[in-house]
Amino acid sequence: MPVLFKEISDDLGLDLVQIGAVWGILVLGSVFVMPLGGWICDRLGIRRTLILVSILAGIAGALRGLSVDFISLMGTAFLWGLVSSVAIPATTKGASISVSTKQQGMAQGLVGAGGGIGAILGPMISASVLSPWLGGWRSVLYLYGAISVIIGLFWLYPVTESERGKAGETMTTVPIRQAFSHLWHVRDIRKLCFTQFTYVASTMGMTGFLPLYLRGNGWLATAADGTLALFSGIATLATIPLTMLSDKLGSRKLLIFISFLLSMVTIGLLSVIHNDLVWLLVAISGIFAALTPSLITAMVIETREVGPALSATAVGLVVGISNMGWVISPPIGNSLANINFGLPFVFWAALALLGLVLTIFLKETGWRANK
Repeated sequence: MPVLFKEISDDLGLDLVQIGAVWGILVLGSVFVMPLGGWICDRLGIRRTLILVSILAGIAGALRGLSVDFISLMGTAFLWGLVSSVAIPATTKGASISVSTKQQGMAQGLVGAGGGIGAILGPMISASVLSPWLGGWRSVLYLYGAISVIIGLFWLYPVTESERGKAGETMTTVPIRQAFSHLWHVRDIRKLCFTQFTYVASTMGMTGFLPLYLRGNGWLATAADGTLALFSGIATLATIPLTMLSDKLGSRKLLIFISFLLSMVTIGLLSVIHNDLVWLLVAISGIFAALTPSLITAMVIETREVGPALSATAVGLVVGISNMGWVISPPIGNSLANINFGLPFVFWAALALLGLVLTIFLKETGWRANK
């Protein structure tokens, strides 16, 4: 969506704050639905959940292309986020039960890398290739919706599962109120919620504003959009080896701490730098970008009080609450651009600093701490 915002704003007459609101509302639905979606996944199983979610998300995603003004775009974006967010706890649980307990970091890294491939292709081709070829941003969203439906149909075919995977597919019998009450009263889960909140708020605010910021400072559209492709590309390439390193070290907190530190410095410097050094800052920021959510997800699953029966519910709860950062951070940050065009990055760097502090108080879940 970020690389299409210029075209969308010109077509629908949106200002910077409205663009930030659209970028944020994409995940507003997930705040309410993802915890419930995680519980549904624990209840129905991974495969049936992904069939339903992929098809409904494809239809909802295509509906965004029918928007005629700010209100209708907000409504369709909200609906898409409402449905598609359920895929996150389903895929993370699927990865978790497919590997040993000492490979949880790598499993979540693979899921993150898969999402990163999509994040690379999106900025590279959506605005510069697909939109001119298909005749505009609306047709791009129709195409992505169709792809999602097709993927959902693929899941109709039987999937070969390992014995551990079959064991992990045991459906929970915990009532929904009891499940959420139990998880929320786990102090470590609450800490992970707030830590990931700061990460999501900082990173998604920055990535949503960066192409507009660079274009406003005279960058060509393809170069401005290319920074997001670089960010996602570095993140995707680095996630798997870094999560494997986390598994080998038996530590999650150390790498999360480094991630927040790099984010704070690089995002802060973007407030005053808009020349070719931006490429370097984006590359450095991207190294650990996808690692943080992968390791936090692993920590959620590894928390003793969660267990296999509630793993998807716990992931849904943490990600759903943390996505509030995605909802509120872009419009707040974008509004600061009216005071100073670089000020939004200062705001998002401050959020990364808060996450850095919160990381200190997390309870390590890696095998070394347990040993």
